[in-house]
Amino acid sequence: RSRTNAGLALELINRTEMANRLDAFVLLFVTAWEQLLKADLEHREPGSIFTGATSPMGRQITIGLPTALERAFPSRTDPMRRNIEVLKDLRDGAAHLLVPEVTGIASRYFQASILNYIERFQGLAEEPPFRFEGTGLLTLGVAYESPHLELLRARHGQSAAEVKALIEKLEEDARSAGNQQ
Repeated sequence: RSRTNAGLALELINRTEMANRLDAFVLLFVTAWEQLLKADLEHREPGSIFTGATSPMGRQITIGLPTALERAFPSRTDPMRRNIEVLKDLRDGAAHLLVPEVTGIASRYFQASILNYIERFQGLAEEPPFRFEGTGLLTLGVAYESPHLELLRARHGQSAAEVKALIEKLEEDARSAGNQQ
């Protein structure tokens, strides 16, 4: 299931005509990461992903992504963990801010996460998650200029300052992490 969600995320991010492709990507790709990390934990320690509680429908409840991240990447400074946490934050709190102007900086995190995912998946499954038949994963953005607040105001009205703050936070985190993001 993780492989399927990651593949769907890649398909959606590459559909440039889709207005909500960024939020669709983070929703699916964070889910793919959560499923992969839980599969890895379950492989290493059977039963370790279950909390012991059951849902109202009688299903076993599994640990959440934060717990899976802690167990898979004990160091809070691990670049792979930090990258997944950024995507999770975009999914949880900033999906409404994933507008076209965020694409330039967000795509850097997405690209790193895709490459990290492939590495982690191959390490667990001993096969690549996708068939690569001469095609790329995602267009690499090499030229990026942070949009000005005036432009954001013209396009997004009252949410412009919040969009700009998100962009600046992503830029600062990327700078402080160097090439590790």
